[in-house]
Amino acid sequence: MVALSQAPRTNTNTRGAPKRQRALIHGDPQYNNFMNRSPHPIVYNNKEYPTAEHLFQAFKYMENRPDIAERLRTISKSACKVFHHSMTQLQHQHPDWNRLRTAKMEVVQWHKFTQHPELTEQLLATGDHDAELYFTRNEFWGVGMDHQGKNEIGKALERVRNSLRAK
Repeated sequence: MVALSQAPRTNTNTRGAPKRQRALIHGDPQYNNFMNRSPHPIVYNNKEYPTAEHLFQAFKYMENRPDIAERLRTISKSACKVFHHSMTQLQHQHPDWNRLRTAKMEVVQWHKFTQHPELTEQLLATGDHDAELYFTRNEFWGVGMDHQGKNEIGKALERVRNSLRAK
């Protein structure tokens, strides 16, 4: 589950200097909308995807196997089922997916947060705090158990937030 805590945490680096404040995304139901599986449909290339997760998983196959991408879009309303089905098709994903995935995640987040005004407001309300996604088992998309992960979803949300402010 993903959420922004009400009170941002201040962290210090190894030299004792204060780091930027951060908004920990940790499971508060108030912010379930930040999850890729939240029930916010996204229209991309004139097709509706039931959730952000549907679009993200479909991106893996759009160029090489559009048939798989379309199946992922329509197979189920459940983001979990779409994720698990996508995992069975990895041999067909774009050969350079690992390089493309962070840019595609940002595209997904941009479409999600610009197509739902209430989500735009919610994201902008996080202020300038670093958004940290607390995934205990995924140190690429989240910060991981030790808060040392790459936090790529959090970074994508921050970039989208900055772009929304610039509009």
